[in-house]
Amino acid sequence: MKKLICVLFLVTEIFVFGCATNSQTAKPEAEDQVENIQEITDEVDIKKQEKTQVENSIVVEEKEEEQKPADTKDKKENTKKKDKKADKKAEKQESEKAKAEEEQQDDEVQIVGKPNPFEKKSSLDAANKAAGFSFISPSKYTTYEAKEYRAIKDEMVEIIYKDSSNPDEDIRVRKANGNLDISGDYNTYSTNKIVNDAGIQILLRGEDDRYHAATWISGDYSYAIDSKAGITENKLKGFVQRIY
Repeated sequence: MKKLICVLFLVTEIFVFGCATNSQTAKPEAEDQVENIQEITDEVDIKKQEKTQVENSIVVEEKEEEQKPADTKDKKENTKKKDKKADKKAEKQESEKAKAEEEQQDDEVQIVGKPNPFEKKSSLDAANKAAGFSFISPSKYTTYEAKEYRAIKDEMVEIIYKDSSNPDEDIRVRKANGNLDISGDYNTYSTNKIVNDAGIQILLRGEDDRYHAATWISGDYSYAIDSKAGITENKLKGFVQRIY
């Protein structure tokens, strides 16, 4: 009986000791799990905080952009307007420069291989006086009207006609001492022919049925008509009859 009691006591002690041991062993494992969960939770919180900070920063930047003073936009618009004005001014300057160069080229027209300085005159009478002879030509011809008078002293008179429907088009009519070609047109044309008009031999040069240069000699003087657009033969003959 005593042996049985001892055995039961021993078994009870072993059982109690084992439970205590298991309890002590499990406790650290549970604590480790709690600590791991806490670390994960902390990490998630940190990431949430970082995301919130980024979002807040973006919102602040957008608000600052919206709250920028209106004069910033006005400055941009003014800058654009200034740029447009500058472009227009540059275009105008280029146009004026091209016109000046064209006028300079006109003034430096070569006649018989040498440059001759033209002088602008206020009237045909003033040009005739400078040239030293009388030159008569109509003030108007079809849609063209005499606009400029120029002279080379003791040599030549030139009248420039402008087209009322197209200011870029013009006709130049000249009279000079001597018997040389004074047209100033040195282009090569497909059509070159001589026509007789009331005893005047006129050399016509042009393309097809339109002529850009007409030259003739009468007495001691040479004459020339130069046209950008070209003139038909019949109209040229009618013009020549009114020039002397």
